[in-house]
Amino acid sequence: MTVRHLRPILIAAFLLLAVPFSLDAEKYYCRFCGNSATSVSSLTSSNCSRHPHGAYKGRHQPFEGEISGKYLCRYCGNSASSISSLTSPKCARHPDGDYKGYHSPFKGGIADRYTCRYCGNRSSSISSLTSSKCSRHPDGDYKGRHLPME
Repeated sequence: MTVRHLRPILIAAFLLLAVPFSLDAEKYYCRFCGNSATSVSSLTSSNCSRHPHGAYKGRHQPFEGEISGKYLCRYCGNSASSISSLTSPKCARHPDGDYKGYHSPFKGGIADRYTCRYCGNRSSSISSLTSSKCSRHPDGDYKGRHLPME
């Protein structure tokens, strides 16, 4: 090969090395709305539309659980393919009351068994675990539902 033939290859290689790639950059997701960013600081720099204190009354908070293709609600076991689609509808078993808050992603990921953090009751799904009231709930006996350990 002559220098004339190598010149386009050398220019392309230089451009590839000069431009920073972020194809495999880690993404951070808001635990309330699913908004994504490439750093925690850029994620938490703006207010969240689905913050528990009210729309835009608090900042995005990073989801600290396992990033996967399936997300479960920690209150009812509802599933979705993204945090954003999970947290958009209101939850039927939210601790503040039925449909008084949004679904919240379960940090623990998919498991064979789920255990209540208050009493140790076990079930094969979050939905069946949270369907009944907990005898050792911190709000009082049978005053709240089971909550899976994360």
